[in-house]
Amino acid sequence: MDNSLKHVDQKAKSAFIASVLKKLESNLDEIVRSADAAHGGATHEDAVAKSKYDTHGLELSYLAGSQYERANLLQGEIKSLMESSQKVLDSDAAIGHSSIIEIEDEDSGKSKLLFLSPFGAGLDHQWNGKKVTIVSPQSPLGNELMDQYLGDGISLSSNDYIIIGLV
Repeated sequence: MDNSLKHVDQKAKSAFIASVLKKLESNLDEIVRSADAAHGGATHEDAVAKSKYDTHGLELSYLAGSQYERANLLQGEIKSLMESSQKVLDSDAAIGHSSIIEIEDEDSGKSKLLFLSPFGAGLDHQWNGKKVTIVSPQSPLGNELMDQYLGDGISLSSNDYIIIGLV
């Protein structure tokens, strides 16, 4: 049972969260550029409908609106993650938002690093040479991890895991 997190301090965790935020901000820039491009296409003179069946401009305006909505949601998520990342956790605390967790499969002995956050779920992120998967508290795995403690066991599908690291 090798705990990759035993030498991680709050400063290192803050650096990890800062790198996740940088990735989310990059995604935000991409979404805004996409929305701007769709808006430009929707308002271009060539997008004017030439018949009642010509919906190209309308479709682009819907796309632009949806992309701007995604951008607004992501901006809120970034702000919330910045605020939640200020919490200092000790190893005796229960797992919650912005926890970095290491779990080990009890059968294979393989471990995984996870970051519990409602923002960026599904992203994989490199940190200290290891892959960290961002999981949402609403996911089955995230739901199982919430309010657990270092050393607790969880079951997911047909696998049993033990929590071997927590920051």
